[in-house]
Amino acid sequence: VTWILQPRYGPLVALTGMVVMFLPCVIAAWGLRQPLRAATTAELTAEPPAHAGAGLQTEKPGPLVAAFAGSTLFARGGVAYWIFLERMAHGASVSSGFVGVAIAVGTVAAAASAALAATLARHLRLLLVLGSAAGIVGYAAMLRPSTLIILASACLFNVAWGMLVPAYQAVIRRADAASRYFVAGPATIFLAGVGAGPIAGAVAQVYGYDAVMILSICVTAAGLGDAVRV
Repeated sequence: VTWILQPRYGPLVALTGMVVMFLPCVIAAWGLRQPLRAATTAELTAEPPAHAGAGLQTEKPGPLVAAFAGSTLFARGGVAYWIFLERMAHGASVSSGFVGVAIAVGTVAAAASAALAATLARHLRLLLVLGSAAGIVGYAAMLRPSTLIILASACLFNVAWGMLVPAYQAVIRRADAASRYFVAGPATIFLAGVGAGPIAGAVAQVYGYDAVMILSICVTAAGLGDAVRV
């Protein structure tokens, strides 16, 4: 929507359009507030199971560490790609306008992949492999960027993101025997993304964008290796 509105009406209208699109989410969340609050109250007042509180004593940290490590590696590889996508396109003489179109199309692909993730929820390892494969192919394609490759790569990246974000959250939840640490999953992804910029920037400055893509491929594969062990 923004790539349609901004050239014609300016950034203010484009941002207003984004807010309008976000409003249905707010309305839906407001409508769900009472059922969610009731469920929370019921959980708080329910009798705890006999084994409650034993998780911290019996839990082994290895799987949980592997789950968080995999999530961190996946996020760093993805953000390293995302922040340099436009620069790589510029180097291949592809216009910024087309990059915006590719990102918009990729967003639609991400929505479709999220639906696929819900379908494959009971097959977590398959979901991890498919999402990681999509990301790795998208990164590898950018070693020889062109107009069509950038479009395909953006779609593959968004497919990977839409599948792997919920998949890694599920991996962390599975590894969290104490049911205390899984809430840190989203924060882990965001913090990993913050750390990806300086690392990818240093690599790009010394070795170029191809090295950044190779780095993204390697850390995505390493993240998959950590996750499937959980």
